[in-house]
Amino acid sequence: MPEDDQRATRNLFIGNLDHNVSEVELRRAFEKYGIIEEVVIKRPARGQGGAYAFLKFQNLDMAHRAKVAMSGRVVGRNPIKIGYGKANPTTRLWVGGLGPSGRGRGILCDGRERLLMLFLLICLLFISQI
Repeated sequence: MPEDDQRATRNLFIGNLDHNVSEVELRRAFEKYGIIEEVVIKRPARGQGGAYAFLKFQNLDMAHRAKVAMSGRVVGRNPIKIGYGKANPTTRLWVGGLGPSGRGRGILCDGRERLLMLFLLICLLFISQI
């Protein structure tokens, strides 16, 4: 579970990439696991190491599913290595697991919506205890 790993973030580091891999290829390989907000590909000069990328998913659950499913898979011509990237500070809040089985969709909130969402979540938790 992603919440068990303190290093887990919604950003994935993808290493050992083919130097010619494209953003389209990366999106195609990873988008089945969730919404990708950003792709950044770094291509060091030849002899300075292989290409690598950072993928930012909409939430932690999506990133975790992609990490588990794609680790060691071949993208382009190379088997990739995946780790969690650094977290970027944000004022947004993701509330997931809202479905009946705890695996449903979530809600992404910003600003004042976040306070309202926290209040509603606390109310729901309180009501479910009654």
